[in-house]
Amino acid sequence: MIYSLCYISTKRTDLLNSEIHSIVEYSKKWNRDNNITGILIEYKNHFIQHIEGDAVVIYELFEKIKLDSRHENVHLLQYSQIEKRLFDDWNMAHRNLNIDIHRDQQFLK
Repeated sequence: MIYSLCYISTKRTDLLNSEIHSIVEYSKKWNRDNNITGILIEYKNHFIQHIEGDAVVIYELFEKIKLDSRHENVHLLQYSQIEKRLFDDWNMAHRNLNIDIHRDQQFLK
């Protein structure tokens, strides 16, 4: 059975891009080894993450994520069984919407 879990949190104000890169690179390997897929989205001062995989594995992962000092105010948005993965090919994709939106606005000028 495949489950998905989604949460939102507040990024630590002094969090460096190198720390975020470290999160993503570590997650890619760990997720690949544990058959987890998903995406980490940054927007303004928040993280939104969607992960998919075994129900127990992703819930235990979420319990660890809640203890991570690189963010706070972690709120579970969704945890439910799914029929198929949304991010089948992404062990951990990363999107920074602040950069993407800024780039798109410049392109449209």
